Amino acid sequence: MRAPRTSRARSGRMALSLLMAAILPVSACQTTFRPDCPACAEAVSSDPGSSGSGSAPPPPATTPPCNPYATSELDLLSIGDPNLLFLSGGGAHGAWGAGVLVGWQGRPAFDVVTGISTGALQAPLVFLDSPEADAKLEELYTTTTNGMVYAWNWQAMFFDGLQSRAPLRALIDDHMDDAQVELVAAASVKRELWVGTVNMDTSGFCPWNLSTIAKDAVSAKYGSPADPEKAACLFDLYREVIFAASGAPVLAPPVLIDGDFCDKLGTPEEEPIPNREMHVDGGTRLRVFAQDTLAPALSGSGTRSAWVIMNGKLVLHGQCIVNTLSTIAMRAFDIILAENVFGSLHYLKDQLGSSYELHLSRIPLDYCLYFGTGTFEPAQMTALFQAGKTWSQTPSNWEHKIPEERYVPRPEICDGSILDCQDCGW
Repeated sequence: MRAPRTSRARSGRMALSLLMAAILPVSACQTTFRPDCPACAEAVSSDPGSSGSGSAPPPPATTPPCNPYATSELDLLSIGDPNLLFLSGGGAHGAWGAGVLVGWQGRPAFDVVTGISTGALQAPLVFLDSPEADAKLEELYTTTTNGMVYAWNWQAMFFDGLQSRAPLRALIDDHMDDAQVELVAAASVKRELWVGTVNMDTSGFCPWNLSTIAKDAVSAKYGSPADPEKAACLFDLYREVIFAASGAPVLAPPVLIDGDFCDKLGTPEEEPIPNREMHVDGGTRLRVFAQDTLAPALSGSGTRSAWVIMNGKLVLHGQCIVNTLSTIAMRAFDIILAENVFGSLHYLKDQLGSSYELHLSRIPLDYCLYFGTGTFEPAQMTALFQAGKTWSQTPSNWEHKIPEERYVPRPEICDGSILDCQDCGW
């Protein structure tokens, strides 16, 4: 008997490759000027035909943070036995991490939680460390369907992404409302919650301290004097950052975030257009991350634990690649992504140094994945969630070093089904 859904996965990946091949040459010729982009403004001022001098300004003496919320306020050295949690990307395969977290008996209240892509959706709920938040986490990764995350944009060559993510934005607004942001602020006493994006204008990785954003939003709402307009802006910024952090570029449109970060509200119309930065999924650069400003505190002695949950297998299986453009392109993408995963893990390990004990979770190599990271099928996600939940109940399952293998042979049999060597999606 042949394995189910693999042909559907293969045809879907081929259709996506062909669509991208058709779109990219056309979209490359489309030029949409962004007058609110700092990079564009600099380009205009340095144009020989403009009133600018035409010379680039000298570089700053120090590199400023990419946003005012990129700085940690936490002193990890003052915490006796800190526990850090790092959540990776993985799309629908985030059901694995959700299951691990919900089923984890004796799970610590983490001092620092960081999330990338699907991990950025998981991180706020894990950070709250409550039965209610765990129930929401389980609901997200066992009931979500494709239509609740995206809608295909068949006129993509005229827009900025192959998918409309309006459904995901509605999902974030529903699950991460103002009340939840206030709970995050209350939980951020000697604890911090982080997610990561990439600024497409600068190409730099941008960490965001959601704990600080949440506390500033609450302060603006209830402070004396209260500032309702700024509070509303900051509550929206919290959700906007998570939205930007959870969508891969090309597939999902980027998110434009005002560069004043709610500090210059009510700008008169005659004043210049505020800067708007283009942000996308932080997984474009890193699959897991530890905010750099925490690095000085990631040293010392004592029992220090770094828990890393990878929403994937970390390896590529051997596969006979059909000699077609779409199949070759997707395999090349898979290889690049796999190396990015290992590079991110080793970079994280270097940041942690020898003072932290690594605890790593990943989808077992022998688990039969019949759906891709972009396929939200509740039945398959529920099965993966339950597998993660069962896995987490055996403490010895955690690995304590980064796996060395990158590629492993493809099994011939999976759940009693014969796998075609050319099938995708396992």
